[in-house]
Amino acid sequence: MPISLHPLFRDDYSDRMASFRSDNALISRLQTSFAEVLTHGDQLAEAFYRRLFSRRPDVRPMFKADAAVQRRKLMESLATIVGFLDDQHNLDAYLAELGSRHVGFGVKADHYDDFVNALAGAFGDVLGPEMDPELAADWRDTLGLISERMMGA
Repeated sequence: MPISLHPLFRDDYSDRMASFRSDNALISRLQTSFAEVLTHGDQLAEAFYRRLFSRRPDVRPMFKADAAVQRRKLMESLATIVGFLDDQHNLDAYLAELGSRHVGFGVKADHYDDFVNALAGAFGDVLGPEMDPELAADWRDTLGLISERMMGA
């Protein structure tokens, strides 16, 4: 398998947001696995919040909305992000807006690593054996880059 760049990879050191290289096979793997996750209803969101609050009980007060509403918002945001993986302009705009909103909720830079770990783990919980090491790395890398973009907002 040839080496390819992650769809969110930025290699312009003067402006990391200036260039975009896309790996269509990676995007397809992520979109296919996310479609599978969607067949499991709220299971991803429930696993994510369980993992996040276990790691960071101090962030629980940030989630003032009803749990069902919060789970729906998470899944809608993820669906939008996954849908925009092959559309840099809309992805950048959406992540900037999402990052700005999260600042307003009190999210700090040190929260993002726990977010990535909790969400990557939740994908593994839902996908089970389908979450092979390559797909797990793909999701972890993607979530990490999404977090970087949100923090840059």
